[in-house]
Amino acid sequence: MKKVIVIVFGLFLCNIFSANSQQINISIGNAPNWVPREKVVVRYYYLPEIESYYDVSRRQFIYIENNRWVYRSSLPMKYRKYDLYKAPKIAKKMDKPYKYFDNDRKKYHNMKKKPNHRK
Repeated sequence: MKKVIVIVFGLFLCNIFSANSQQINISIGNAPNWVPREKVVVRYYYLPEIESYYDVSRRQFIYIENNRWVYRSSLPMKYRKYDLYKAPKIAKKMDKPYKYFDNDRKKYHNMKKKPNHRK
Protein backbone atom coordinates (compact mmCIF):
# COMPACT_ATOMS: atom_id res chain seq x y z
CA MET A 1 0.00 0.00 0.00
CA LYS A 2 2.87 2.37 0.80
CA LYS A 3 4.31 1.79 -2.68
CA VAL A 4 1.00 2.80 -4.28
CA ILE A 5 0.85 5.99 -2.21
CA VAL A 6 4.46 6.86 -3.12
CA ILE A 7 3.76 6.24 -6.83
CA VAL A 8 0.59 8.32 -6.78
CA PHE A 9 2.38 11.12 -4.93
CA GLY A 10 5.25 10.97 -7.47
CA LEU A 11 2.80 11.21 -10.37
CA PHE A 12 1.10 14.12 -8.65
CA LEU A 13 4.43 15.98 -8.33
CA CYS A 14 5.30 15.29 -11.97
CA ASN A 15 1.94 16.66 -13.01
CA ILE A 16 2.48 19.84 -10.98
CA PHE A 17 5.94 20.43 -12.48
CA SER A 18 4.72 19.89 -16.04
CA ALA A 19 1.82 22.31 -15.44
CA ASN A 20 4.26 24.93 -14.14
CA SER A 21 6.51 24.57 -17.17
CA GLN A 22 3.54 25.06 -19.47
CA GLN A 23 2.59 28.19 -17.61
CA ILE A 24 6.11 29.58 -18.08
CA ASN A 25 5.93 28.99 -21.83
CA ILE A 26 2.65 30.83 -22.00
CA SER A 27 4.00 33.86 -20.17
CA ILE A 28 7.03 34.06 -22.50
CA GLY A 29 4.69 34.11 -25.48
CA ASN A 30 3.15 37.49 -24.63
CA ALA A 31 4.53 39.06 -27.78
CA PRO A 32 2.82 41.74 -29.87
CA ASN A 33 0.78 40.53 -32.84
CA TRP A 34 3.41 41.70 -35.33
CA VAL A 35 6.03 39.28 -33.92
CA PRO A 36 6.05 35.99 -35.89
CA ARG A 37 4.63 32.99 -34.10
CA GLU A 38 7.38 30.39 -34.10
CA LYS A 39 7.72 26.96 -32.57
CA VAL A 40 11.04 27.97 -31.04
CA VAL A 41 10.77 30.71 -28.46
CA VAL A 42 12.92 33.62 -29.62
CA ARG A 43 13.63 36.54 -27.34
CA TYR A 44 14.99 39.08 -29.85
CA TYR A 45 14.20 40.20 -33.38
CA TYR A 46 16.36 42.39 -35.58
CA LEU A 47 14.51 44.96 -37.69
CA PRO A 48 16.98 45.69 -40.51
CA GLU A 49 15.04 48.54 -42.13
CA ILE A 50 15.34 50.66 -39.00
CA GLU A 51 18.49 49.04 -37.57
CA SER A 52 16.78 48.21 -34.29
CA TYR A 53 16.00 45.17 -32.19
CA TYR A 54 12.91 44.11 -30.28
CA ASP A 55 13.12 42.28 -26.96
CA VAL A 56 9.99 40.11 -26.69
CA SER A 57 10.32 39.33 -22.98
CA ARG A 58 10.83 42.99 -21.98
CA ARG A 59 8.40 44.22 -24.66
CA GLN A 60 10.84 46.93 -25.63
CA PHE A 61 12.70 48.15 -28.67
CA ILE A 62 16.47 48.44 -28.55
CA TYR A 63 18.06 51.11 -30.72
CA ILE A 64 20.87 53.66 -30.77
CA GLU A 65 20.10 56.98 -29.17
CA ASN A 66 22.84 59.54 -28.56
CA ASN A 67 25.49 56.98 -29.55
CA ARG A 68 24.40 54.28 -27.09
CA TRP A 69 21.97 51.39 -27.08
CA VAL A 70 18.75 52.11 -25.20
CA TYR A 71 15.62 50.12 -24.32
CA ARG A 72 12.36 51.93 -25.01
CA SER A 73 8.72 50.86 -25.08
CA SER A 74 8.23 52.61 -28.42
CA LEU A 75 10.25 53.51 -31.47
CA PRO A 76 11.72 57.01 -31.95
CA MET A 77 9.38 59.64 -33.39
CA LYS A 78 10.82 59.28 -36.89
CA TYR A 79 9.56 55.66 -36.97
CA ARG A 80 6.21 56.14 -35.20
CA LYS A 81 4.33 55.24 -38.41
CA TYR A 82 6.61 52.33 -39.25
CA ASP A 83 4.52 49.27 -40.19
CA LEU A 84 5.83 46.48 -37.98
CA TYR A 85 3.40 43.98 -39.54
CA LYS A 86 5.03 44.32 -42.98
CA ALA A 87 8.57 44.79 -41.73
CA PRO A 88 11.17 42.06 -42.23
CA LYS A 89 12.13 40.48 -38.90
CA ILE A 90 15.19 38.37 -38.20
CA ALA A 91 15.01 36.04 -35.19
CA LYS A 92 18.08 36.34 -32.98
CA LYS A 93 18.86 33.56 -30.53
CA MET A 94 21.84 35.09 -28.73
CA ASP A 95 21.72 37.29 -25.65
CA LYS A 96 22.32 41.02 -26.17
CA PRO A 97 22.16 40.78 -29.97
CA TYR A 98 23.09 44.45 -30.39
CA LYS A 99 26.67 43.42 -29.57
CA TYR A 100 26.64 41.85 -33.05
CA PHE A 101 25.00 44.84 -34.73
CA ASP A 102 27.83 45.42 -37.22
CA ASN A 103 27.53 41.81 -38.39
CA ASP A 104 23.74 42.07 -38.63
CA ARG A 105 23.92 45.31 -40.56
CA LYS A 106 26.32 43.77 -43.09
CA LYS A 107 24.49 40.46 -43.35
CA TYR A 108 21.02 41.96 -43.82
CA HIS A 109 21.89 45.15 -45.72
CA ASN A 110 19.91 43.88 -48.72
CA MET A 111 16.75 43.98 -46.60
CA LYS A 112 17.28 47.60 -45.71
CA LYS A 113 15.04 49.71 -47.86
CA LYS A 114 13.19 52.87 -47.18
CA PRO A 115 11.17 51.94 -44.09
CA ASN A 116 7.57 51.06 -44.90
CA HIS A 117 4.92 53.18 -43.28
CA ARG A 118 1.23 52.70 -42.75
CA LYS A 119 -1.00 54.79 -44.93
